[in-house]
Amino acid sequence: MSRSGWFRRGAVGGDQMFTIGLSVVIIGALAATFFFTMYDPDKEELTEEQMQTWFECSKCDQTFFLTPTTTSTELRREIERFGSGPHVIDCQECNARKRAFQMLACPNPDCGKRYVPWKFRDPVKQQQNPEKYKNECPFCKMEFMDAYKKKSEASK
Repeated sequence: MSRSGWFRRGAVGGDQMFTIGLSVVIIGALAATFFFTMYDPDKEELTEEQMQTWFECSKCDQTFFLTPTTTSTELRREIERFGSGPHVIDCQECNARKRAFQMLACPNPDCGKRYVPWKFRDPVKQQQNPEKYKNECPFCKMEFMDAYKKKSEASK
């Protein structure tokens, strides 16, 4: 009977013990890495309202929202093609083609209303005349970046 191989009758040799020990350490490190990247105890669960993507139709002025469970195949294709946004889809109310623009919630903690910014609706107008078509909330008139600064200062 050959004495070479992983296990011989009797005690396990030093080389085999080293290999087994190294394998256990690598598997343990991979398991710990997987656990700590997937599990975050401080992570807040998103509410149903936070997962809604709101749209406003430029033809009928109706607003509607989609959730991850009701997201249309059109929006899924749009996300795959263009990334996170802004998205323009067909209106679910009047069926107008590519007329529903993605809405943003105002980052101002005192406002929070949803609107379609000019940079989404008509980026050419916004670039040609930035004074008239500002990146501001139409309700509280706060500039988009100023609202984020105010929000970050309030959280400190």
